[in-house]
Amino acid sequence: MLTAISMSAIATNGVVPAGGSYFMISRSLGPEFGGAVGMLFYTGTTLAAAMYVVGAVEIVLTYMAPWASIFGDFTKDAEVMYNNFRVYGTILLLFMGGFRD
Repeated sequence: MLTAISMSAIATNGVVPAGGSYFMISRSLGPEFGGAVGMLFYTGTTLAAAMYVVGAVEIVLTYMAPWASIFGDFTKDAEVMYNNFRVYGTILLLFMGGFRD
């Protein structure tokens, strides 16, 4: 109950500083729990970004531009699609990494 009240006070006390949910959790539960949640949040965000990149490449190659397959016909061999994921995923990741806030 006290944690919920503390988190409500932090969230409604104006603008939450950089860190968002990690900031609120670390301030209300302490640095030990905040660090554990921060590591899980980082890992989850990293894995989600990897899945988003692979999903974007798959949609583009399957439905929008099937002619853009570098390694041949991906409908007959799954390895061809995996190689396309690697090449186009790397290109997409480098492209997105070029943008900054």
